[in-house]
Amino acid sequence: MLDHAVTHGQLLTNFLGRLIPHADSSMDDDHDGIIFSQEAMRQQEDLLFPSYNFGSEPQHTHQARQPQFRLDDSQNGAGAVSGCGWVASAAAGSRRSGTVTRLAAGRRELKGKIFSDSIHGTFRMDPLNVKIIDTPQFQRLRDLHQLGVTHMVFPTAVHKRFEHSLGTSFKAFEVADRIYRTQGHHLGMEQDDIRLVSLAGLCHDLGHGPFSHVFEYEFLRRKLLNETPGSEEHVRLQNWHHEAMSTRILEYLVDDNNIEGIEQEDIRRISDLIRGDSHEDRGYLFDIVNNKRCGVDVDKVDYLQRDAQLCGVNIGCDFKRLLTLTKVIRNQIAYKWTEYSNIWDLFHARESMHRKVYTHRKTKAVEFMVVDALLEADQALKFSENIHTAEDFCMLNDSLLNTIESYNLHRRLAARLDVDAETCLTKAQAIIKRLRCRDLYRYGNQFLVPYEYLEDRRWEDMSRQFTAEEVASSYRGSDVALKPADIIVSKTKIDFTQGGRNPLDNVLFFDGSDDDVGHYTDPYQVVGILPRYHQEVLLRVYTPNADERYQQAISDALGEWCRRRFGSNVQMATPARRRDPTGNTLPRETAMRDADPRRAAARWQVGPSSATGTISGRQNISFGVGRSGGSIAAGSRAPNGGIAGSVAGPGRSGPAAAAGSIGGTGAADVGSGGMPMIDGNCGGTPTRSTPCGSAAMPRIDPDVTVGTGGRTKRPRSSISLFQDM
Repeated sequence: MLDHAVTHGQLLTNFLGRLIPHADSSMDDDHDGIIFSQEAMRQQEDLLFPSYNFGSEPQHTHQARQPQFRLDDSQNGAGAVSGCGWVASAAAGSRRSGTVTRLAAGRRELKGKIFSDSIHGTFRMDPLNVKIIDTPQFQRLRDLHQLGVTHMVFPTAVHKRFEHSLGTSFKAFEVADRIYRTQGHHLGMEQDDIRLVSLAGLCHDLGHGPFSHVFEYEFLRRKLLNETPGSEEHVRLQNWHHEAMSTRILEYLVDDNNIEGIEQEDIRRISDLIRGDSHEDRGYLFDIVNNKRCGVDVDKVDYLQRDAQLCGVNIGCDFKRLLTLTKVIRNQIAYKWTEYSNIWDLFHARESMHRKVYTHRKTKAVEFMVVDALLEADQALKFSENIHTAEDFCMLNDSLLNTIESYNLHRRLAARLDVDAETCLTKAQAIIKRLRCRDLYRYGNQFLVPYEYLEDRRWEDMSRQFTAEEVASSYRGSDVALKPADIIVSKTKIDFTQGGRNPLDNVLFFDGSDDDVGHYTDPYQVVGILPRYHQEVLLRVYTPNADERYQQAISDALGEWCRRRFGSNVQMATPARRRDPTGNTLPRETAMRDADPRRAAARWQVGPSSATGTISGRQNISFGVGRSGGSIAAGSRAPNGGIAGSVAGPGRSGPAAAAGSIGGTGAADVGSGGMPMIDGNCGGTPTRSTPCGSAAMPRIDPDVTVGTGGRTKRPRSSISLFQDM
């Protein structure tokens, strides 16, 4: 009985001795008494089930763990210390009170923080991470939108780089911690590696500028074109990358805030982890935050989930399962073979987000407007010079547009500008005003480069010819005098992170927990249907001119440019707008009507036409419409009125003719074109929207007057065929 009591007492004492110390580093002052630490929960598992190996964890990881706080053998005169906790003794109560005193002292020195996240739930950050988070340099990320200017098109995409960095740090910790617990002993991994990987995930986006990628890939590249090749400024702009700036800001952050616990060697290793370059020594660690080997990393895992949720886009990848079924083989992270489709869904989700959100045509129009405003304002404010030092760069954020917009309110500063600078600033403010009023740059058209040009690399040489000057010179119209300044060309590349190659060709898989070799998998044995080429290139044209004639002109110019290089049979992505002979765009409802195959021949009259008809009843309508040839229509009698018509004219690929009649009582007839009319309905080829039946031809109201080439006095519906002509 005594032994039994001692056993239970030992278990309870071990439980408290192992749990309380970890609770110390898991709680903030605002969350006293609450334990969220996953490490603390694992300690409970080890304590309650000391001989059970969860999952594939080797037993050595349980034996290697030591409690954070231990008592000396001499404390209170009794008791021995073991690696599993305190052995029960008569002085257990005294030891517990002594430990609480030491925990209270430790809590004042180290403080963790608990964060609630809409994607990952509740998680805890270590004290060192919290020290970095609570600095002005890191808090700047609260003022950087994760998706740049996308929130101006997708209203709910207002999340910031701040929460993305927290989520990436947490997922990086999870992956590194799992590797350490399951394979750390065999891989020679140290616990300090977990800390550095987590810090790399936390700091990987410190170097982003205003509007995120727009600043680096649009604004600075446009600035580069204005610099003399080989000049000092040209070299600086050419070598500028946000990853390198992240490292410089981290160094500045540590020095400026006197953060202890991060040495210069740690910063160097964190920088390598952010860049993701391959290393022989523990190379698998460099696959966690930025995986250049195959593209599967925690950065994508976080931003894809976060962006999709806040933009209202559904993606099908199970990220939690994916990061669980991993192990290290051949110095890289491998995945269980059952996750092939899941990883494919990850890359497909990225491709889908690029197509639907990141490169949305309205999003790109907003980006071009923001870049033009920044380029004009930079000539006056010179904020591009802030990219050279970390301290100056931290002054830049998304409030830059507001600064430009309200610059005139600061009279004393505005007075210092010369005339040229004032003119540039006024132009920038005018562009921002257009943006606020949703008077966006006009989208012309787009063209998808054929895959064969990408496969044989012919497009690499042709892409240099896709310039505003070349497109403007291809215009053959006379409506406007199209100049290169009226055209903005955009080359949008969408891929699966590995160019035209299948990214899963570089993913290592394993069959089971005992597989230490790994293998690569034939994609057609798993997925089945795969794209012919894993990359697309979209060519788009925009114009800053609000005149619709310029919008049509740049569309025509792009079409002509593509026909010269890809053949005369190329088809543009956006259908051409219909126009009457005078050059005016037809009304929207008329264009919708003409989209129906049976209405395709019903166009504006060009050639001669004649119409005859007889009346029997309350109403008779006869008409004739021809585009370039003659047409004739003859009506037939019906008790309650009738409609008869024949429409003739050349179609796109040949002549077309149609004839029809409607009888009020449903008298059957056959028109001259050979199409039967039954039960008062027009014969012809049925379509999905207008089948050949009772709904194909609306009933004619005798009170509505219709004339040749005229319009009804009622609003027209999508089912109207000939009554509105």
